[in-house]
Amino acid sequence: MVLKKKIRRAPSLTRVAARLKADVATLRDAYQFADTATREFLAERTGNAVTQQVTTSHAAWVLCTCGDDLEKYTQFLDKVLEGRASNSKSLFGWEEPSTVTPCAEADRLLDRIDLGLHFLQRRLKIQLPAELRSDGACSIRNGGGKSAEMLARVSSFVDAASDLFA
Repeated sequence: MVLKKKIRRAPSLTRVAARLKADVATLRDAYQFADTATREFLAERTGNAVTQQVTTSHAAWVLCTCGDDLEKYTQFLDKVLEGRASNSKSLFGWEEPSTVTPCAEADRLLDRIDLGLHFLQRRLKIQLPAELRSDGACSIRNGGGKSAEMLARVSSFVDAASDLFA
């Protein structure tokens, strides 16, 4: 009796591109929710005296902790606003919730996107969009204050890749 050795193969481009497309769409929707809810909350409660740039990490954290429950997220923002230093112009300062209280599910979503992008980069021998680069490293977390533009560019890139391999 001859035993066949199971050969492990890399996932297909089609499968990776489809999962990546779904994950980026989820993150883009979460970002739009968190950004809009945060801006509107701060405009209403502080007259725009306090600001906050929503990052992809924060958007993923909001998705995994509040979902799309506006009331739950608004209650969270109320608590943060009450507890922040009164002389600060930033809602969270350096202590963004995704850093202070990490969420494994949010990190897994961001890691899956990074891995998918790097898989495409290596498999196709291409450069990833410049919006992902910071200090030589490429990550969906690198958007900073320009997360909206970066997500739009990455979403377009991933849609194109998905179209090619569908």
